[in-house]
Amino acid sequence: GPEFGLFLGAGATWLNMGQDSGDAFDALTADLSMLVMLLQTLRIGVVGHNLFELTENPSRGDLPRSLGTGISASAAQFLISFDTDTDFDSYDRPKTSYHVGAQAMVLPNLPFRLGYAADPGEKAHRLTGGIGYWTTAFMADIGFQQNVKNSADFFLGLDLVFALN
Repeated sequence: GPEFGLFLGAGATWLNMGQDSGDAFDALTADLSMLVMLLQTLRIGVVGHNLFELTENPSRGDLPRSLGTGISASAAQFLISFDTDTDFDSYDRPKTSYHVGAQAMVLPNLPFRLGYAADPGEKAHRLTGGIGYWTTAFMADIGFQQNVKNSADFFLGLDLVFALN
């Protein structure tokens, strides 16, 4: 495959709030992203969420502007990554969370992940992990995160993806 790749992306988020309370508003924002691939083993990414508000109603509390950066390196069946997420609108000043993680393909279709996240905005430290089963036609993935300072702050997710080709 190619030794270098540059990928650009754009997206939109539409938020419709307050239908039950009578204070309804719609908000539409735009996202931009860029991914640079070097030597197929090193990837550097940048994404801006909610950079442009395309409606007149202010929705910064629900759709805060944020900037994400990340870098990952892979070799054989292993991947390590580090990324940041800076929230510009939810707190009195911008706050940056930091995340580090690793993935190993235990078997050709079985990824196993572990990670750590520090979020100064929420004053939380989280351990994360997951395991999946991936084929070209189907993917199942279970992930979790646990706040190490609050045992009640736990999240468990399941993703199922089916290919329609």
